[in-house]
Amino acid sequence: MPFTWSGGHVICQNNAETGLTTGTAVSTANSDDGTAGNAFDIVTLSGTSTLVYTSTTPIHDSLSHLYTATGGFCVGIWTAGGALASVRTTGLFCAAGYVRWTTGPASSSPFVLIQEETAGGIRVCDLRMLSTGIFDFRGTNQSSIVSLSSAGAMALGTVYRWELELDLDASPTAYWVALFTGESETPLQEASGSSANLGAAVGRVTFGRVQSPDFTVRMDSIGCATARLGPINPAPAPDTPPTAAAVVGDAYQMIDATGSTVGEFGTLDYAISPTTGVIDQGDGTFLVPNTTQNYTITVTEDPSGLSDGVGVGVTAVTGVAIDDWPKRPSGTPPTSSWG
Repeated sequence: MPFTWSGGHVICQNNAETGLTTGTAVSTANSDDGTAGNAFDIVTLSGTSTLVYTSTTPIHDSLSHLYTATGGFCVGIWTAGGALASVRTTGLFCAAGYVRWTTGPASSSPFVLIQEETAGGIRVCDLRMLSTGIFDFRGTNQSSIVSLSSAGAMALGTVYRWELELDLDASPTAYWVALFTGESETPLQEASGSSANLGAAVGRVTFGRVQSPDFTVRMDSIGCATARLGPINPAPAPDTPPTAAAVVGDAYQMIDATGSTVGEFGTLDYAISPTTGVIDQGDGTFLVPNTTQNYTITVTEDPSGLSDGVGVGVTAVTGVAIDDWPKRPSGTPPTSSWG
């Protein structure tokens, strides 16, 4: 299954999964092939630099974008007239992507992971990697706003995720920038603040601008959104019930007063009979143990007598929502197996 973000906050994204062979040049025509996502509106190369698909040590799935700079630059661009859909002037504008470099940039010409611009191509900000392996966040005049150096130099061959957020409603524009290893939710370093050296309207987003000899980098799973994107493949929550005494807000296995298992619950919208240990659907009929059902349940339980997420007898039942367990991706209906 291709690595993609989901949700209404996602504006555009691309994971390189076009199904094309290694070495095929990235173009506006093919960059949305397969399950890659949104096509680049512009692909620009200069000198002998190349931007191709590679299946050699891809970051996610089977393909990544391979940028090779040899005395020029290679970029993929989304514009307000294309993938971005409009010039962004209000609210949050967020972006994220994954990167792994094989050789670092020359000291005179850093690699720009992302450059946000006005619709006319005037720099709003950029996030770049310096020759020392340090990430630097820069503003409209290319002067450094913050250098993310406390984590030390980023290692060649390691997958990193960068995230950038601009609050375009703030005056001056506020920012949050962070660096992670792979799918980690713990930043290697993060910084936030505001700066008059940041633009307040985003109409173009450029990935991979570089003018550096003999520099190679892979990028993958890039995206823009109106809220934070986060890791594209977060580690799943443990598929176990809470270990503490259950209260409203928990989800847990429940047994009836005789010690028989009633079920393992996520979130419920039906009452549980304290006498029969089955779920009342609200119309006088019941869901019976040893069947599999899809439903949403809300329930209130007396926490007394509950230990390690196991109920000893069912007490009061009302309509108070609790989190579902096992955890599932957002938008996926919970399923409970009885018995």
